[in-house]
Amino acid sequence: MQYSDIYQRFLFWLVLCCFFLSGAAGLIYEVLWVRMIDKVIGSAPFAVATVLSVFMGGLALGSWAVGRYISHLSSKKALLSLYGKLEIAIGIYALFLPFLIETATPFYTATYNFLFEYFWFYQFFAFLSQKI
Repeated sequence: MQYSDIYQRFLFWLVLCCFFLSGAAGLIYEVLWVRMIDKVIGSAPFAVATVLSVFMGGLALGSWAVGRYISHLSSKKALLSLYGKLEIAIGIYALFLPFLIETATPFYTATYNFLFEYFWFYQFFAFLSQKI
């Protein structure tokens, strides 16, 4: 077996592990975000619905946007580089999200106090504001 074959196998398994860890991190993000947003919105079912719809909407939007860009990339190295940059951006966003949620809490509190009598309208507002 040649050195280049071993190197190719190593890279294959490394990329495969990165994809696996990326998926696991996505699931962990979802659970953590539901728990954080639940404290702001005040209802676990609405927090789950919000996180799942934003997550799926992000997947759809990302698939569409990257699908248009990716057709211009021809090498595996460029594709892996793009994947790495996207994962780094997601990681940075995940680090800042608790701060962003904490910053938005007074706004949600004021809105909740204003819309206290209109529970469903508040839930709709909270759902839409998570989309933005």
